[in-house]
Order: sequence, then C-alpha cells, then structure tokens
Amino acid sequence: MSPHYDIIIQGADGKNADNPKKDGVNGKPLGADGNGQPGQASSGHHAKCTLQATPGKPGNKGHGAPPADNGGNGLNVPIITITCTQISGAPFNLLNQGGNGATGGDGGNGGNGGNGGHAGKQPKPCSQLIEGGIGGEAGNGGDAGGAGDGGAAGAVVVLYDASINDIPVSPTSNAGNTGNAGTPGKKGTPGSGGKKSNGKLAIDGTTGTDGIPGGTGNPGGEGDFNSNTVSDKDYQLKISVSVAAS
Repeated sequence: MSPHYDIIIQGADGKNADNPKKDGVNGKPLGADGNGQPGQASSGHHAKCTLQATPGKPGNKGHGAPPADNGGNGLNVPIITITCTQISGAPFNLLNQGGNGATGGDGGNGGNGGNGGHAGKQPKPCSQLIEGGIGGEAGNGGDAGGAGDGGAAGAVVVLYDASINDIPVSPTSNAGNTGNAGTPGKKGTPGSGGKKSNGKLAIDGTTGTDGIPGGTGNPGGEGDFNSNTVSDKDYQLKISVSVAAS
C-alpha cells in the first residue's frame, strides 16, 4: 500500500524523448546504367579485340541514421513557503521529491549499401579482366539518446510554535530517479560487389558501425530537513523549501 502524504512538494518529471526511430536511407540502386559497356571485337577467323569492356560502377552508399534525442531532466523541487496561522491534525506527512529523469530515444538502423554494377561482357578476343563495381558502404546505426537526470529534493525547514509538543511535520525526502537510455541502432548491410568479366564477384562494400549507447543520467540530490521552535510569531507553522546544498 502506498504511503499517504498530506503535503506533496515535488519537481516535475522530465519528458521522454520523441521516439520516431528514423532509419538511414538505403543507397539508391544503380539500375542498368550501373553496368559496364560490353567490349567489341572484329569479326572473322582472326578476330581481334577492338574495344575493351568497361567496369561496373560502385554501389551507392547507405546513409547513417541520425542520433536520437536525450530524455528530459527531472526538475528540482520548487522553492516554496507554506505558512499556517493555525493547525490541527498534526503530525503532517510531507513528501519532498525530486522529479524523475526521462527515457532517451532509440537510434535508427543504418541504411543498406547499394549493389555494385556488373562489368561489361568481354568478347573472346578481349582477354583483359574487367572489374565489377564494389558494393556500396553500409550506413552507421544511430546513437541512442541518453537518460535524463533526476531532480533534487529540497532543503526543508520547519518552524513551529513552541506551544506544540512534537515536531508537527514528518518528512520523506527522495532524490529523483534517473531515466533510461535508449537503444542504439544497428549498422546497415553493405552492398554486394558486381560481377567481373570472368564471372567472379567484386568485393562487397565496407561495413558500418552500430550506434553508440546512450549515457546514463545522474541522480538528484537527497535534500535535507531541519526544524526549530519559535515564539511570539503570528503563525503556528511555517514550512520553507529551498535549494538543497549539493
């Protein structure tokens, strides 16, 4: 069962990062224009190579995913003063609570590299090896968003009339919790190499890297509490909350 609090002084929680998880754009396919032109040879029994085939074009690069946003920080307990000329029903349970940090966004996946073009076909008299296009480089995964910091509890000071026997406020002070970091995105897949004129494949594109994990947030301060009696005042109870010393 959750505890009951008569007075709640609490910092607002941070806002979770928007999480569209935008992936990187894939490398655009080359299409037929990515393939090399065929070689040419003269006709007849003693045919000769007159024009070597041209190589395939390299595949287009996949784009990296953008980094995700960090989670919002929890706010510190607000500065506030509560003055009561008369009280009844004490002691009062008071919650002094920093706001919680929010969750960071997830990184998107990197774009895939496009495939390389094929080398143009070589006629028999043309013996030169013509390269296929190398595959397109894979895009990097997006970095994850970091966790939001927790907000700090405040410094609570309770002043109460000397005629009251016991401290009329029972405080609970909690630092705000840190948020959770997002998940980093995965690297894309590199494109395949195109065929060489001998039918073997050119090398694939280079591999991207996964995104970087999001940073951990920092917890807020725990706050503190002090109380004292006063005489000859026009109030029975004053609760003051200020920024706690770090």
